[in-house]
Amino acid sequence: MSEAPYFKSSGRYQPIKAIGEGGVGSIFVALDTQLNREVALKRLKNAADFDAIMRESQILASLNHPNIVSVYDFGIDEEGAYVVMELIKGKMVNHWASKNPIPLSLFREFADQSLQGLSLAHGQGLIHRDIKPQNIMMDYDGKKVLVKLLDFGLAESSRLPGQEDEVGTVMGSVHTIAPEQLVGEPASILTDIYSLACVYYYSLTGHYPFEGNSVEAIVQGHLHGTIPPLNQRRPAIPPLLAQVIGRMLAKNPLERPESAEKAREQILAITKSAVFHEKDFGLKQFVAKAQSSYGKSTPQTEVIDISKIKRRKILIRLAWGVNLLTILAAIGFIYWKYFKI
Repeated sequence: MSEAPYFKSSGRYQPIKAIGEGGVGSIFVALDTQLNREVALKRLKNAADFDAIMRESQILASLNHPNIVSVYDFGIDEEGAYVVMELIKGKMVNHWASKNPIPLSLFREFADQSLQGLSLAHGQGLIHRDIKPQNIMMDYDGKKVLVKLLDFGLAESSRLPGQEDEVGTVMGSVHTIAPEQLVGEPASILTDIYSLACVYYYSLTGHYPFEGNSVEAIVQGHLHGTIPPLNQRRPAIPPLLAQVIGRMLAKNPLERPESAEKAREQILAITKSAVFHEKDFGLKQFVAKAQSSYGKSTPQTEVIDISKIKRRKILIRLAWGVNLLTILAAIGFIYWKYFKI
């Protein structure tokens, strides 16, 4: 990798404290010594990822949307590759929902803004591929809500060449990964819609659509399991909202809303009812708890071995085939012995 095009920071960004660990790097609060402002500095674990991150950072820097984290700079210095982003106030969604599911009055803004940001990214040919509660920040100051989509570290552009995952593996967070990713199909805007719906399900109920004691159990849920309806887990949720999010969670991508904007239109049409606009629908108590608590740990991005999943599927089919042949052989033997004249 040539270093010529990349800016040498020469100590411009001075780390202050670590604030998070993601799938592709560590994030720090840092001081931009030239502009005298605090920023978020992501240090990449693998400098080989920098070419892809640079292209994606260029796209993100051009988006300029209030619901997507702004990218200020990227480069390589003596400590390796880095990306510089705006420092966002607020808490990640896993923190907000750590004690209680979020109130419906807050969910309306959460869905509206997160889908606006995702729609713009998709319109620019950018697919996130790793949407999860830990990658969405939400701030509420008592008057207004601000939602930001974070960490496009696994994002890929549909209009630019990007790095491919290792053959036979897929990167993602097991609780929010889409079924098509698990069988090795290319990610699309519909993949992000499924993952965001998993976040909505979690934020409204405190549970992921599929939970289990192992990665394999959760994976099998995404591939073959049935999701308990939202309003079964939380009766206060209007049935129409449960239906829209249920469609976003369809295993067949073609059965999901065709775009983030279409999903947003459907959700906003439902959330016109009074229950989504109550000023104190448990909101004050919810915010007080969130401000004094620590969020649940959210699964980190993982390398999921899809070749292992495929082998297991083949073995299951072989087992069924062997059982069927055994049954047919038994029927044939009984027929031959007792009924053949």
